[in-house]
Amino acid sequence: MLIAATTFGQGTPDTFLRLRDTPSSYSGQGGKFVKVNVAANALEFAAGGGGSFSGLYTDLDFTASNLTSIATRNFADLQSKPTTLAGYGITNGVVSNTAITGATKTKITYDTKGLVTAGADATTADIADSTNKRYVTDANLVVIGNTGGTNTGDQSSIVGITGTLAQFNTALTGADFSTGGGTATGTNTGDQTITLTGDVTGSGTGSFATTLAAAAKSGTLLNVQVKVAGNTSYAPTAGTKAILIQMVGPGGGGAGANAGGTTNASVGGGGGSGSFLQKYVTFATTAASYTINIPSGGAGGVGVAQGSTAASNTTFACDANCGGGATTFTAFAGAGAPATTAAGTTVLPSNPGAGGAVATNGDVNAKGSPGGVGFRWSGTVFNSGIGGDSYFAGGGDSVSTTAGGVAGGIGAGGSGAASHTNANQTGGAGGSGIIAVWEFR
Repeated sequence: MLIAATTFGQGTPDTFLRLRDTPSSYSGQGGKFVKVNVAANALEFAAGGGGSFSGLYTDLDFTASNLTSIATRNFADLQSKPTTLAGYGITNGVVSNTAITGATKTKITYDTKGLVTAGADATTADIADSTNKRYVTDANLVVIGNTGGTNTGDQSSIVGITGTLAQFNTALTGADFSTGGGTATGTNTGDQTITLTGDVTGSGTGSFATTLAAAAKSGTLLNVQVKVAGNTSYAPTAGTKAILIQMVGPGGGGAGANAGGTTNASVGGGGGSGSFLQKYVTFATTAASYTINIPSGGAGGVGVAQGSTAASNTTFACDANCGGGATTFTAFAGAGAPATTAAGTTVLPSNPGAGGAVATNGDVNAKGSPGGVGFRWSGTVFNSGIGGDSYFAGGGDSVSTTAGGVAGGIGAGGSGAASHTNANQTGGAGGSGIIAVWEFR
């Protein structure tokens, strides 16, 4: 101790400040560190270089007894750690996405950072079309499953048949196409050429022979239906695709002849015939039935009375499914002959009934024929008027003796009556209308 006192010239230093190369005071130096000065010959106080140990560990104790426990601290024990990557000086880090449910999927979706954002089960719609990477449908699998054997090119034989192409082109039976002698079935969507060298045979609605037979009959006559007075409907025969209608209106009645004794004569004129119509009609769909009207002919007049005209005309009503749309075809009735003049002896004509008016809405529309004029040449010589002829029949014949008129045929007029006795005579009745329907496949 005496040596120290002699060397330093003062008492032994007992504080940091009493050392010769240290600062002389702590005043204003709180929180600073001790460092060597620039001249490297003394110590001085200096501020920290970016922080201090304050708060690094809340319970940090640098006593020798705690140095061992400091070495066992973890990163999680650090206080005031940065909360972002930038806070650690990392500028190119990848931030995680929102969590998704864990699973094994064949199709994933990822974002621009390369992180998976979703997963799904891949379907055929996700497969890009490319050579040798195409898929088949369930229907294709059925076809493939039904295909047996291996086809490596042109075939020279099939079960039951071997030989050249010319031999293959010979007639084959159903047994050649199936085991045990069945029939060939299936669908061929390409154009086929079939050469027949013999008669086509078979039966049943779906057989080859039946199909060809039906095709060959297309447009041929199927049936003819004739409708007479009193019928009110026409029902097409099954299989009818088109019809040809021929119809006439009813004929008019002939005029009567009145009594005048044996020296006087009276004659009547003939009735006119009904008009004629012909129409070809195709059907989009045939109805169950079509409405028709067919009247009876006009009655003959009695005595001096005129012959009657039928009460209505012959008609056929077609619906919207007919080729020309909804239309009514009409053949008009012939007129009855006018009234006869009184019996006498002078030359006198008796006028006839007019033919039916021109038919309407047919392909052929014809007017009816008028009846014939009746003539009285004297009190004992006379000829009644004939009935007008129709498309289907002749009119009633003239009479030259005391007699009633003769009825007309189908659609024709009745002839006039004649008398030179004390009895009235009746004119012939007109023929009824008619409709003939020719049905075609």
